[in-house]
Amino acid sequence: MVDVTVRGAGIFGLSVAWACARRGARVRVIDPFGPGAGASGGIVGALAPHVPENWNDKKAFQFDSLIMAADFWAEVQAVGGRDPGYLRSGRLQPLADARAVELAHQRAKTAQDLWQGRADWRVVPAAEHGDWAPQSATGFLIHDTLSARIHPRRACAALVAACLAMGVEITDVADDAGAVVWASGVQDLDAISAAAGRTLGNGVKGQAALLRFAAADSPQLFADALHIVPHGDGTVAIGSTSERDFTNATSTDDQLDDVIERARAAFPVLQGAEVVERWAGVRPRARSRAPLLGPIRCTPAHSSPMAASKSALASRQRSGRSWPIWCWKAVMRSRRVFARNNCDTACNPARLRSGLAQSAGPIDKGRDMTITKLDELDGLKHIGRIVANTMHAMAKAMEPGMTTRELDDIGADLLARDGAVSAPQSSYDFPGATCISVNEEIAHGIPGDRILAAGDLVNIDVSASKNGFFADTGATFRMGAVTPVQAQLCRDGKRAMQIGIDAVASNRPLAGIGNAIGRFADKRGYTLIRNLASHGVGRSLHEYPEEIATWPSRDKRRITKGLVMTVEPFLSTGGLWATEGDDGWTLYSEPQAPAVQYEHTIVATDRGAIVVTLPN
Repeated sequence: MVDVTVRGAGIFGLSVAWACARRGARVRVIDPFGPGAGASGGIVGALAPHVPENWNDKKAFQFDSLIMAADFWAEVQAVGGRDPGYLRSGRLQPLADARAVELAHQRAKTAQDLWQGRADWRVVPAAEHGDWAPQSATGFLIHDTLSARIHPRRACAALVAACLAMGVEITDVADDAGAVVWASGVQDLDAISAAAGRTLGNGVKGQAALLRFAAADSPQLFADALHIVPHGDGTVAIGSTSERDFTNATSTDDQLDDVIERARAAFPVLQGAEVVERWAGVRPRARSRAPLLGPIRCTPAHSSPMAASKSALASRQRSGRSWPIWCWKAVMRSRRVFARNNCDTACNPARLRSGLAQSAGPIDKGRDMTITKLDELDGLKHIGRIVANTMHAMAKAMEPGMTTRELDDIGADLLARDGAVSAPQSSYDFPGATCISVNEEIAHGIPGDRILAAGDLVNIDVSASKNGFFADTGATFRMGAVTPVQAQLCRDGKRAMQIGIDAVASNRPLAGIGNAIGRFADKRGYTLIRNLASHGVGRSLHEYPEEIATWPSRDKRRITKGLVMTVEPFLSTGGLWATEGDDGWTLYSEPQAPAVQYEHTIVATDRGAIVVTLPN
């Protein structure tokens, strides 16, 4: 049985399949020409941001997508074992005259506000980049650190490997089943337009060239409407043309010769570099400036219900809508019981294991929150958005030299602004509105005079209530550059949480969450903190089922439909248990080792988990 069919095995279609499979959907990808046969089999692979001005939702969405891309591709590579050729390399652009320099300085100031320190847009002397700098009449360049590159063909291969590892079926011929996503580029352009009742776009031909030149870690370059993209295999891609009128979609001609000549003039360092490949292909282009992404009504010829994600299947099937998605750039996210109150259980491994081994049967509905009404789900989502927005705003506000008390004050103000009440304060008289744990502190850190510094790992845990509903979320954030081991630990911590969430569905065993996370941790060589557990939540901060193991267990309880709970593994490079510090709250790893935590509040359904702690 198939939940989602994806038409098209280019980068976007495979990314959709990967995202659905990660959320527990059974996915089939159909492409008669094979993966990467269309425009995704190209050679350029430039990923670049909009100019940081006249900000809107589309620009903000693209910005967040570019920020998230590193973790996205790292996870794809970790699961499938294939390198997608991704690197956040940055980009250089020459400034032609004094007015351009002045405007670039203005945009640099705007970027500081809009990009909030997560990336830079700077005006720099061309001499700063030596021979790799493009020709600049003013001697100055724009250097943004947000632009990135992928190797399109390797990215397709990496996605194929990751999808296959997640059980996705990839075939050349099959019938549509379940929800259907069109991600087939120009291949189904006429059919999509027919289903929509209007012409949505047209095919545009692009020509590009690949030169032999080693500049693997250098920024990509952009000038004279050309992208120059260094790849990690000793080549540099140059592209591309944009041709509306053409007779042969895959042939190259004198227009590509002109592109190569212009590139060598703008970037003298490429003079003499050997051309090793000439490429041409056709990509879809929208008639408007908006991405080609959205729902259309089903017609008799395309009657299968279609959707973009598993969690939305039921509602969209009822609405009779379908989702043609074929634009790559359109898409690119017991409680560790408070030690003071439950130290005996939390810090007694034998007692904890014994309790989990002996419990059995379905969860007692009289002691947990089980969603039965839509307004209850709406109430949870409302407080879930508040705690998620608060946590992410706190993370964005972090900077070296700030104290954890100052960071907590920001969280307290945001919760109060939204009419929410801090759950640790109201439930346990915790000395802070949020829990902030830094480096060796792994949970329940008290906000205070500790000063944040570059290279810190900072865990922010926000839980709150509003209108009788509670939600709980947390994540570990990096303060600037950290060690490669710590960066990988953070990426894998997020993955561990998602694996746990993917194990949730009504009537599945509760132990399946920890067993799935445990397999992942073992495979990656990590340990799990085994006395900091997930828990029920909803009408109070901690409720039944208590102590939901996020490590392998023999718990016999089963998940009931509508159950509200958290999923929050603590992944470590060697820690096994949490021990209490002298302040009676802060917990530390034993043995001492870095640990990260990522947490969502979810609702169990027949089709999987609904995550309620998502930011706007």
